[in-house]
Amino acid sequence: MAEKRLREVNEAYEMLVGKNGRIWEAQSGCERESGLARVREALQRGDLWSAESLLDAIEFRGAEWHFLKGLCLRMKGWYGEARQHFAHAVRLEPGNREYRQAIEDIEGTAAAYQERVYARGGGVDDACRICQCLICSDCCCECMGGDLIACC
Repeated sequence: MAEKRLREVNEAYEMLVGKNGRIWEAQSGCERESGLARVREALQRGDLWSAESLLDAIEFRGAEWHFLKGLCLRMKGWYGEARQHFAHAVRLEPGNREYRQAIEDIEGTAAAYQERVYARGGGVDDACRICQCLICSDCCCECMGGDLIACC
């Protein structure tokens, strides 16, 4: 019976010990929190490369991780992906006001952009107008012996 207990204790210890010989609980707790704090510091400095590198090194991806990833993506101008990470952070911690504020801000920015684009007649029509202008310009250039768009 003692031998069986010792085997169970050794298995439990091996399960807790990470690749580097440290206890998993220590890695996932204090070190994870300090890693996330370093990510926040990098974001405050505007150092996106460091922030993303630090985030990629963190294995546990909870609400705070998704929130910080969303901040990184928003700073890069990738609003769709940023919104997905903010939404995931809110799903994991619905009571967190900082996460909710981030998703509200990004949704408000998107709504304001759409309102500005469609208020001035933008949207899909803009792409059509650009193509029409290019085709007309190419025709005019060809009539005068030039060529604006070589493939047409």
